[in-house]
Amino acid sequence: MHPLFARALRRPLGWRGVTALAELDLLIFRWLNQTCANPVLDVVMRLLSGEFWMWLLAAGTTAWVLRKGSKRALCFLAVLAIVLVLGEGLGTGQLKKAIKRPRPFSTLADTRMPPGQGKGPSFAMPSGHAASTMALAVVAAGFFPRSRRYLFPLSIGVGLSRIYNGVHYPTDVLAGWALGAAYAWGGSKLVEIGWCRWVRRWFPHWWKRTPSLLNPDQTLTGAERLAMDRNPTTEDTQWRRLSYGLIGLLMFVRWGYQLARVTDLSEDEAYQWVWSKHLDWSYYSKPPGIALAQWLGTHLGGDTEFGVRLLSPLISGLLAAMSLRFLGPLVPARTAFWGIAALAAVPLFVLGGVVITVDPLTVFFYTLAMFAGWRAILENSTRHWLIVGVGLAGSFLSKYFSPFLLASFAVVFVIWPRARQQLKRPGPWLALGLNLLVAWPVLAWQLTHDGAGFTHLKERGNLSTPWEFQSMYVTDFVALEPLLFNPFFFAALVLALVCLYRNWRLAERPSALDPDGILLRYLLAMGAPVFLFYSAYTIRGRVQPNWIATAVLPLLLLTLILGSRFRSGSLASTKASWWFGRLFHWGLAVGLPLMILIHETAWISKFIGRPVPAHLDPLNRLRGFRELATVVGTEYKKLAASGNPSYILCQHYGYTGLISFYLPDAKARVGTAEPLVYVRRGEKPKDQFWFWPEYEYRTKKGADFLLVFKDDEPAELPLEQLRTQFREVEALGNFPVLRKGQEVHRIRLVVARGQR
Repeated sequence: MHPLFARALRRPLGWRGVTALAELDLLIFRWLNQTCANPVLDVVMRLLSGEFWMWLLAAGTTAWVLRKGSKRALCFLAVLAIVLVLGEGLGTGQLKKAIKRPRPFSTLADTRMPPGQGKGPSFAMPSGHAASTMALAVVAAGFFPRSRRYLFPLSIGVGLSRIYNGVHYPTDVLAGWALGAAYAWGGSKLVEIGWCRWVRRWFPHWWKRTPSLLNPDQTLTGAERLAMDRNPTTEDTQWRRLSYGLIGLLMFVRWGYQLARVTDLSEDEAYQWVWSKHLDWSYYSKPPGIALAQWLGTHLGGDTEFGVRLLSPLISGLLAAMSLRFLGPLVPARTAFWGIAALAAVPLFVLGGVVITVDPLTVFFYTLAMFAGWRAILENSTRHWLIVGVGLAGSFLSKYFSPFLLASFAVVFVIWPRARQQLKRPGPWLALGLNLLVAWPVLAWQLTHDGAGFTHLKERGNLSTPWEFQSMYVTDFVALEPLLFNPFFFAALVLALVCLYRNWRLAERPSALDPDGILLRYLLAMGAPVFLFYSAYTIRGRVQPNWIATAVLPLLLLTLILGSRFRSGSLASTKASWWFGRLFHWGLAVGLPLMILIHETAWISKFIGRPVPAHLDPLNRLRGFRELATVVGTEYKKLAASGNPSYILCQHYGYTGLISFYLPDAKARVGTAEPLVYVRRGEKPKDQFWFWPEYEYRTKKGADFLLVFKDDEPAELPLEQLRTQFREVEALGNFPVLRKGQEVHRIRLVVARGQR
């Protein structure tokens, strides 16, 4: 026996014993990492540590289990998924942050890194690989006892590979094995308790089929089954409960995602956060809705990223709940559930569920008016017409979008005689009056500010330049819109439109819920005008992909309802029914995993074994701005050390908002008469800062400024021009902005002293 190991065993566990164990930990690490090193083990250990093959194995196993469809396999997957999500999120990840033990390669200069082994940015204790593989082995052993002979040795091999590859100490791996076994056993028991207590109560029919998740072969006795049969809960009731449960779960998961601060604010979010500190009737580029939403969110959730984005998961949840309530009587409850799940696989809705922009607000109010309008017409309800008015007003306050909504209702009045009869009642006119009442202060602000917002819209739509056909605008629209809609759902929409065109008399038969057989055309009228307008506009100018956001939900609902009618047999087309089902299944199967990966692209890095290149990472538009503010703050402190009045001047309004939010000294001065961060002013308005007198920096004679440029921005203020405005100009050069060791942004800084 090695003398150090023997001495550690003989000593009582005190400070000296702990020291001896630390020495033993280091001894074993160096023995595995250096003494055992050879080319064959380099390959084997890299494979055991490699996450690419582990992800492939997990994906292949999951696909095989789902295809096989046995009850035992499905229960195993359900328990394992819950255990790993809770264990990794609440156990391993939190312990790493709490213990903060550096990895060996960070502290030991002689650590050997085999070829191809990357250096992760996280901490070492405990080992996540060891914990997750041990949890897999423990859970699998309960369902498939024979797996013990394969999975426990695999977990041991993975743990040893982490030591061999120089990324963990032996004690990290031991702690990971212990933690994985503990949360696998405890988590399985908690899942079983929840299944037997809550699922039995709320989903009795499903619980009756599988009374125990951990013992799927267990069955109820005759007396127990008879007692369950007396429960009045129906299958549809269970699906509705599951739908509302899904909506609530997604809301809380999104709030948790925001609290985890996986992303920073975007440029527009930070810019509009500054608006919320200067509430007004309108703003340069948008109505006041987004500023009011951020004002409310920050007053409820604090002046943080979470507070800024607080309302976005709530809006997303309310949108899904309204859709579920609308679908409930029209399609089977099971179909309605999968329709709500489909919303989580549409990229436009996923983005709107975690960030706060004008689009989630606009879609919410547009959809509110659409659903209320359907009931107002069918029920002759003035109350619902007032709700339509709220939707009209809200869509205008969010994005000047009520003209599109009015156009959609105009189409409805043309194609639906029952709707035209409503024009003889006060309801539609009250809705229109409410819209005009709310719009008047916004229009008055524009009139007193030389129509700045309308000038912005004109410039944004290329209306101020001569018309010239650009085929690339059409190409971009055709390529991007199906991606943001979800390509499979978009294909199902095309199929639905073809079927509706060819068989609309069969597809829209009158019923008790749709006495005029108009529902599908109503939804088409609410979605098609927006989509067709922007489709046609691509021959005039560039259309941003998110501009059709309000059209997505009505068109998706149309597709879902028509597909349900084919599948229920009310329309005789087995082939169309098959295609509707497959396209929705593929859209969910492909879209949901991709949406999860888009929330955290670091998981993609783990899958491919290397960081995602910065220019290909979609989250880089939402990352690195804390670090950017730190870089700017460091150089600003050097400038301010002279004692002369010093400020920060940005070339772009987005960086002005971001630095104002993430630099503590700047954040404290937002909304005061003396801000710290400014944006360059021109001869005419280009952003909202132009209208606030306190952001007129040119009156600060003799002051020093740190100028911040995006690296890809054209140098609109060359040094020669700056020298005419300042006594002394010094270009500091380009500064990389690093996040976890990877460059995500690059900025150019210039010091300008003594403004003339």
